[in-house]
Amino acid sequence: MSLQEYYARQACDEIGLIDPKIKVNHLKGETIINGKSYGIVLPLSLINYCKTLWSERVDEFYFKGVITKKREWIMPFENIHESGRGRDKNLKYSLDREYYTSLGQTRFALSPTGDCDWSYRLFESIACGAIPVLGDDDIDIFSNDYKVFRHSDKKEYIAEYVKHNYEVLLQKAVL
Repeated sequence: MSLQEYYARQACDEIGLIDPKIKVNHLKGETIINGKSYGIVLPLSLINYCKTLWSERVDEFYFKGVITKKREWIMPFENIHESGRGRDKNLKYSLDREYYTSLGQTRFALSPTGDCDWSYRLFESIACGAIPVLGDDDIDIFSNDYKVFRHSDKKEYIAEYVKHNYEVLLQKAVL
């Protein structure tokens, strides 16, 4: 089962949807539940957990994940942690508390796209109150709905951006 399907099943359980028929098109970030098409669906419990981690923003930037050639633009930033945890089938469905806590303490989450034209990191950073930063050439099919910065932009932590992003996340990613 993909993480996309796992999250969708968890979200369906939370609203009492019994035995949902779920299909995913991971490349397009599409989740189909009982014939209805959604984008990425996150369980409300995950978003609520992330909100509890909002704290003083002690770090300017944060990234944890696989660093591919396409993602090398992040290397000059501070607080970069290479990790294959999200691709480890034994760990990918367990909550990475250190990752989410770190996102909850950073102003800007470096959110490069990976194999697809979108990234969970965009949603995770927003849930944790960080403002996503995309590469100048990254195409994230979900980023147009949110206030994000690009690599070359001057970055300022703007509370209104955080509020806007969180409200849109609740509207778009929760069943």
